[in-house]
Amino acid sequence: MSLFSRRTVTTLMATAIAAAVLVVPGAASAKTVKFTMTENGKSSGPPKYLVDGTVAGTLGKGKAHSQTLPPTTKGYWKLKGGTIYYTFNTTLQGTVASGKGKLTRGTGKYKGVKGSFNVRGDITGKFPFQMKGTARY
Repeated sequence: MSLFSRRTVTTLMATAIAAAVLVVPGAASAKTVKFTMTENGKSSGPPKYLVDGTVAGTLGKGKAHSQTLPPTTKGYWKLKGGTIYYTFNTTLQGTVASGKGKLTRGTGKYKGVKGSFNVRGDITGKFPFQMKGTARY
């Protein structure tokens, strides 16, 4: 093997090892968190069922926005450091909606967020909507 080939192979191996060292900490940085988030807001009512309000809990506090086309609600929480998007389906017992949802995506420090949660709240606003679950980001 020529001197040029040995240097090329050595350089390529060193580059590959350095890249592996940089990638591994990034892969290990994902964390799993149990969370409770409480949304306060009032629905615009039919036909759009838009809600703009506030949210606070384990993941932070900020603004909340959602739209419901029964039985599905899609929305997001705009928190310090990023935004979390979610969707959930509920059933109605009187004025109390309850069901299950998923965290679908995120931005900023929540980029790549995934998770699931249970949701419960009163559609007339007697008490806020609360989401309890697990998030990984």
